[in-house]
Amino acid sequence: MEAKEIKELFHMCIIDTDRETAGKVYVIYPTHVKLDNTRIFKHVTETGHLLSDRFKNKHFIEWGD
Repeated sequence: MEAKEIKELFHMCIIDTDRETAGKVYVIYPTHVKLDNTRIFKHVTETGHLLSDRFKNKHFIEWGD
């Protein structure tokens, strides 16, 4: 797994989710979780919300310098 600078871990929510609010900044960490041999989650928020690439890209943008 590629190391990332801390600034790349910050993401702003751009569309409300069940757990996150649009306009707020969240820390999203890389991970790899496979459920039911079909669902793959490559990201997790600071609150434990597992995110697929598609979900993360739809609801969040990278935030920082």
